[in-house]
Formats: sequence, C-alpha cells, structure tokens
Amino acid sequence: MLTFSATSDSIGWNLPARFPGVRLPRLAAALRETDAAIEEWSEEPAVVRALVAPDEDEIGPALERCNRWPDFDQRVAELQGAHGRAHEVALRLVAGFEPTRGREPHRTMIRRSEHLAQMAMHTDGYFGYRQWFFFDDVWAAAHPALAASLMHYGVHWDPRCPCDHETFDCVP
Repeated sequence: MLTFSATSDSIGWNLPARFPGVRLPRLAAALRETDAAIEEWSEEPAVVRALVAPDEDEIGPALERCNRWPDFDQRVAELQGAHGRAHEVALRLVAGFEPTRGREPHRTMIRRSEHLAQMAMHTDGYFGYRQWFFFDDVWAAAHPALAASLMHYGVHWDPRCPCDHETFDCVP
C-alpha cells in the first residue's frame, strides 16, 4: 500500500505486509482467520481485515467498502480483537461515511484478477489517490521487476538505496 502523497516523508511508513503461504484468492479468509497482533499492523490492513465479511471468499467486496472508510488516521484501535466484533464496528463506521475535504468516492478505481488486486482510492482534490496493491507469488513470478519495485517503493523512495529491502531493513 502506497500512501497518497508521493513525497519522501510519506513513502516507507507503510511497510509491505506479507502473509506467507497465502495466495490472493485465499487472502480474505486468511485475514478473517488471523489471530495476529492487529495493533502492530498499519491502519490499512487492519481496516481491510475488518471489512471482509464472514462469508466472503475474495478481497474485492472489502475493497469496495474500504472506499467508504471515514478516516485512515483514526479508529483502528476499535478494530482489534476477534474478527466478528471488528467487522460489526467497521460496518457501523462505513454506514456513517460522509465524504469530506474534496473526497470523491465515485472516482476510486478498483481492479481485480486472480492474483492481483489494485485500488486507487480518491482521497481529495490535492493529493488525489491512495494506491493499494495486493499480489501473490504467482503474480510476482510473472512480473518480477514490477513486484520487486513495488516492494522496494513501499519501504523506500530511493531506487538506488543499497539496503536489503527483502527483509524490510533499511539501515545503510
């Protein structure tokens, strides 16, 4: 997930999340079933997890609901704990969504295929879009340079950085 303001201050704050052994067609179920420490996640994966419905097999409907999430800088603490409770809280928050500050949800673009899901969520008239990419090892194997570039960009803005971005450890 890339932040919406493409500046050196905003890139690298949302480290790529990995779910070993989980391919995209199974991601919704894996998010729903996880007992990981949600409080350690960045806001976006916690929100996506909460917005996956109990009976959904794919991530697309949760992304559609994410487009109506009120504010990614708040409320994540309310989504901790069991999935069922987090889902109820998330649905209440989405139901009360009112676009503000130039946000136009109808301008959001969501595209899905078997091993890749992308969302460009319209955020406001100034920065424009928050970009999200979900992909698995099948897609990464078919597009190795692009996958590596997306993983690197999530950690660091500098394409010439000598750090090992496979481990998400950027200490030159």
